[in-house]
Amino acid sequence: MLITSAKSYHLIDSFIIIKHSTVTMLELFEEWVTSILHARKGLQLLESRCGLYILYVDRLIGLIAKLVGQAESLQKLNPNILQRLFC
Repeated sequence: MLITSAKSYHLIDSFIIIKHSTVTMLELFEEWVTSILHARKGLQLLESRCGLYILYVDRLIGLIAKLVGQAESLQKLNPNILQRLFC
């Protein structure tokens, strides 16, 4: 009787361990999905900021190119150098 009881406890303990590890795996999966969603949201925010930054830099480069084109001393430079710089 004691052996049977020990076996049943062992089976129950194994079931509890399996069930506990399953719950842990589900919790890990939920945390993983949550972290993926947060990362995707953060990436979308960075992409929108990056787009604004690119527009700003394009505008800034355009203004610099305009100023450089108006400078008389820089007009003596090889035009290919300036073209490569602002392309």
